[in-house]
Amino acid sequence: MKRILILLMVSVILLPLLAVSVHSGDLPASVSYHGQAGKICAVYITGIGCGSCAVTDPLLLSEFLEKYPDLIIIEYEIYRDRKSNMDIADRYFRNYLPLTSPGMPLLIFDKGNSFLGKINILDSEETIKNSGSNECPLIQGPVSFEDLYLVSLPGKPKVWAQNRVLISEATDGEGDSKLLKKLLLSRDLSSDLEGVTFEKIEARPVQISRGTIEFDEAIKIGEWILQWRDGKRKVSDSIEEVVE
Repeated sequence: MKRILILLMVSVILLPLLAVSVHSGDLPASVSYHGQAGKICAVYITGIGCGSCAVTDPLLLSEFLEKYPDLIIIEYEIYRDRKSNMDIADRYFRNYLPLTSPGMPLLIFDKGNSFLGKINILDSEETIKNSGSNECPLIQGPVSFEDLYLVSLPGKPKVWAQNRVLISEATDGEGDSKLLKKLLLSRDLSSDLEGVTFEKIEARPVQISRGTIEFDEAIKIGEWILQWRDGKRKVSDSIEEVVE
């Protein structure tokens, strides 16, 4: 009788493990190409012409994105896109840094990990290294990138990952959020674009403070633009008025 009980207990322990193993082996290979779990998601508030942002823009939007493939940055630029994004920046300050005077650049991972100003952002790499993953810090609260309804992001955001950027030109929240996130993270764009309606357009440099980040290819899907590079990002310097 004891032997039967022991066998039953062993079976109860092993069966779920065996089931997981078999199920994992049946997953299509493409799942690992654009898996959205385990991402490090941050919101970055910056302004073209901000002197401190001229240091942090290329650090975050070029160097860190290449160095940390799981990093996703939702950027709000508030000087040139002031009309669309300034109110969003104010709401982020009220919700995440209610006791701090507004300023920028600002990098937010969550309510316990926000970095305001150039010096603090230069020290933010340890958080990226040690966080493993975190949810996207939206105004209304954290949401995993997996569950993020990307087209509902307010204002005019840019969403950066590795060698790509998604640029919103939407005014009404339209678009296929699932598709856009898949393409942002895809390892085989040619394959993942099969059957997708899009317009091939000329890639254009993305302006950052005191410079641009250049791209090789671009497509337009609805009211969103996806741009990517075949290799490392090229950051070019430009001369512009600096607002301190």
